[in-house]
Order: sequence, then C-alpha cells, then structure tokens
Amino acid sequence: MMRAALVTMGIDDWIFTMKVGRHEVSVARTLRAAGFPWRPRVGDWFIDHTGHCALVQNYEQSQELGSNGDIFLPSWGDCREWLAVRGFFHPEVTDLPVDPVDRHPDANAVSMKISHISGRQLQVQGVSDLDAIYRLVLMVLLAHEDGHRRRPGSD
Repeated sequence: MMRAALVTMGIDDWIFTMKVGRHEVSVARTLRAAGFPWRPRVGDWFIDHTGHCALVQNYEQSQELGSNGDIFLPSWGDCREWLAVRGFFHPEVTDLPVDPVDRHPDANAVSMKISHISGRQLQVQGVSDLDAIYRLVLMVLLAHEDGHRRRPGSD
C-alpha cells in the first residue's frame, strides 16, 4: 500500500511541494496507460517500478526511465501546458473542503473546472487539486481535443 508523500524540490530560491497519495498515483497510472506523453526531464517526479517516489536526477537517468513501469507524476505546469496546447485554459478550483483536516481521505472534496477556447467547460472532482487536474487531463485525453466524448468507431 502506498502512503501519501510530500515531494519537495528546491530550484534556485523556489520551493515546490506536491502532495502525492494513492489517488494521484492511480490517476497518473491511468494517464500513462491512456498514452499521456512523458519525455523525462531532470526535475520530474516519478514512481519507480518498486513503488518508491523519486526525482529524475540527471540526463542519463532521464534517458533510461519509462521502459520498466515507471509512472510519471505530472506537475501542475505539465498539465496546464498539455491542456493549453489543446485549447483549454485557466483550470480553476471551484470548491474546497469545508474542513480538510476532518474529511475522509477518499472524499472527493475539490471541484475544478476548465474552459476551452470554444466556450465549452469541463468540470471534475478529486480528492486534491492535483488529483482533479489529472482527471481533467484524462478527460481530454480520452475525448476529442475539444472535450467531447468519442463514440466507438468514430475515429
């Protein structure tokens, strides 16, 4: 069983922290299976084939990753960039838990929406903001680029 981990990375004077739990890893695993692109770069986080959370340390390591079951943990920036290329902008958290300390860890407590350049909006719920944005990416990945669901045989 995977435990939630705080993943922290310092770059220059910036500190980036990403809470990663079983929900985020599960959706990241689904993103990988659905074809979400990953070209490992130094500074990317991933879950290795043994279940440990790790950071891509150098270029040589980045060239070796992905072939043995490693799971990329996209950052907010990765997700926003991927969504923007497909015409989706400004992911917005629309609802947060009333009391995040006392809520059940499996509760979908974060609602998030995003708008397409066509005016169409997509909305999801997740257990965290990272889980929610992963779910938006997955929704777009499994649909046409404009966010409309594909029909079997319509490709």
